[in-house]
Amino acid sequence: MDAEQTLAFMRSRNRADIELPSGLWARIGLVRLQDAITAGSIPVPILKEMDALAAQAKPNGHKPRKPPTEPSAEVIAHGTSFRHEMARRTLKSLAASQAELGDDVDMPSQVIDELTQEDFDTLAGYALRDTPFPTAVSPA
Repeated sequence: MDAEQTLAFMRSRNRADIELPSGLWARIGLVRLQDAITAGSIPVPILKEMDALAAQAKPNGHKPRKPPTEPSAEVIAHGTSFRHEMARRTLKSLAASQAELGDDVDMPSQVIDELTQEDFDTLAGYALRDTPFPTAVSPA
């Protein structure tokens, strides 16, 4: 395979067409979390604080470690921004029907802002690996 064929093959394995709760169709692609962190979508100190909060909430054996502390307003704001950015990076194409889904685009942030809460939550679920990634689309 040449470089172009290899890229097309890898994209085909990393893409899936889904119907969103609103009835819109989306082509989604897995995004590496470290790419978003490296791009500055979430500052490392905030990521560390989020990890510490998550660790506090996990039980140690059968007893909770200690009551979890509330996240700071800064952590909440960065967490919200991170979910938004990951949903934006995950969404590759959006259309009224599966047949109308086009080529991958760098999705504008404003499109994510216009999604219904249910559509946003669906995309964020795939982006953050809370929802298993569906079967990939067939290579073209």
